[in-house]
Amino acid sequence: MAGQKLTAEAWEEKYNQLIAYKDQMGELKRTNAKLKFDAASGNADRLYKEMKRDISTFRSNMTMYRLTSTQVTGMTKKLEDVRRTILHITGTTTKSTGPARQRKSTYEETEQSRGMDNASMLSYQQDELKGLDTHLDALHDTVRTIRMTSEDIGDELDRGDDIIDETQGLMTKQTNKLGKATKRIKKTRRITKGGLSLICLNACVFLLLIIIFLSALFIPSGWPVNR
Repeated sequence: MAGQKLTAEAWEEKYNQLIAYKDQMGELKRTNAKLKFDAASGNADRLYKEMKRDISTFRSNMTMYRLTSTQVTGMTKKLEDVRRTILHITGTTTKSTGPARQRKSTYEETEQSRGMDNASMLSYQQDELKGLDTHLDALHDTVRTIRMTSEDIGDELDRGDDIIDETQGLMTKQTNKLGKATKRIKKTRRITKGGLSLICLNACVFLLLIIIFLSALFIPSGWPVNR
């Protein structure tokens, strides 16, 4: 499989090969074929480490490999399940004498800690913890900044609500004033219409009086009206 392009499908092929090594190891152990068993065990160990590096590559750029976090986690679980079965076949788990031996076996699975003695392992762990503390401090600062920003946004929203309430109050007042002004205009129009009719009536009466006066002035009193 050397030189094969790294894809999820290629990883599955390696997984199937690892399963084949596991089954082969189980059969060889039952038949006491030590040399072939050791060769199969070495092949399985190398393939396991290669597949673990592939998972690290997948996790570093899941978008490029078109994988999701759930899929990568599932790959890791599948690989570790087979790894535990292989360790059980080889008897590695039964040879562990205590927690320190188990921790050393776990650390040997990483590239950074492989080959370290106890002092180097302790120093490595301390550096890792310091790095985690630094990341946690940065995360805490980020969360605090987000919280302060959220509080500022909340204050701005509260001020916006006050402005909206004040604007609604002013609009209500202006609407009431406009309604009152409209009523006054209508009342004034009614009064004006009635006053115009009265003026016309008074003008007609005045003209009638003028006509009567002129008739009495220019028409002789003895003028026969009917012959």
